Order: sequence, then C-alpha cells, then structure tokens
Amino acid sequence: MPLGVLTDNLMVALGGILGGILKSRISDKLKENLNLAFGVAALGIGITLVVKVNLLGAVVLSLVFGVLIGSVLNLEEKIQAFFAKLNVKILKKTKPGEAYMSQFTTLLVLCCCSGTGILGSMSEAFTGDSTIILCKAILDFFTVMIFATILGKFSAIIALPQMIIMLTLFFCAKLIMPEMSEELIRDFSAVGGLIEMIIGLRILRLSKLNALDALPALILIFPVSYLWQLIF
Repeated sequence: MPLGVLTDNLMVALGGILGGILKSRISDKLKENLNLAFGVAALGIGITLVVKVNLLGAVVLSLVFGVLIGSVLNLEEKIQAFFAKLNVKILKKTKPGEAYMSQFTTLLVLCCCSGTGILGSMSEAFTGDSTIILCKAILDFFTVMIFATILGKFSAIIALPQMIIMLTLFFCAKLIMPEMSEELIRDFSAVGGLIEMIIGLRILRLSKLNALDALPALILIFPVSYLWQLIF
C-alpha cells in the first residue's frame, strides 16, 4: 500500500488550499523572503545529491542532451499552455500571465520530478520504507503553501499529476529497482540534484533555464551511464 505516496499527495493538496486561504493575510515581503528561502533550500538539496555522483561525465552529458531535447520539443511551452487552459476552465478567469505560469511550472517540477520523490516512491514499493517520501511530504506541504500564497488555490492541482507519476513509479518499482545498481542510482540522483539546482537558481532569479526542459535527462541517464561504463 503506497501510504507514503498518498500522504505526500495529500500534503500537496492541503498546502495549496491553505496557502490560497492565507494569500491575502501574508505580507508581500514575507512571501518574497520565504520564496527566496526555498530557492536556497532547493540549491542545498541539489548540491547534496550531486556530490554523491558516480560518473560525472555521464551526468553532465545527460543533462546537456536532456536540455537539448526538451528545448527542441518545447516542453516548457506545451506544459505551461496546458495548465494555463486548465487554470482558465477551473477558476473561470482570464489566462494567467507568463510570470505566474513560470512560477507554477517551477513548483510543478519541484513536486513531481524531484529525485527524492522518484527514489522515495520506488524505495517505498521495493523495501516498504516510507522515510524518504514522508520527509518529502513535510517539505512539500510548506513549499506548496508558500507558493500558493502567490499562486492561489490552483496550486493544489499539482497533487494530481504528482499522484499519477508517483503511483506509476510505485507499482513499476519491483521491475525497475532490481536493474539499478548502486552506482546508477547515484548518477540518477545527481541528475535529479542538478534539476533541483536549476529550480533553485530559477526561484532566486539567477537563471532563466526552466527545469521542464531538463526533464529528459532523467531518462537519458540510464543508457548514457551504462554506455559510459562500457566505453571508459
């Protein structure tokens, strides 16, 4: 039973609703400071994951080609357009602006595609240990709540794609995990860490690169890491 995964999804939904309720009661200065604090936290998490890398060359190559593929496919633009339309249909308001959607998709990636979320879901299924995913649930609750003070209750919708991704990983874990060596898991985590760093830099307004365009790297790391070990 994926109790940790379901708990994480519940925390995301509650964080979005509560943040939307508190939106008008929190000062702009506090929102800005907390938002920047999460940017620094994302950088810290990313660095922690990257330093455990096994094959740095494979990780860098995966990221470069991942961004290339994501950019060619216009992943950021397509995903933003989808959720912008969903926002209009649900809230019955005008189409949200570019700045709003940029922050929303940053939160989307942070919740749905982080290394801790992916590995946490698979670890819970394979070992029964929910520690990683429950730690993520606590962090997600406060992260989404703070973002929701800026983005509103629509942030809670992120719980749906997150649930689909994590439940898929949970039920596929027994097929995937036995094929993943400890070294490959470290490289996969390092790619996730680099994406976390991209998110942190985006929140801190130090980079315009969107983490959505880097998502293909999470898939590319498997063949690239394997081939790198064969060749070198």
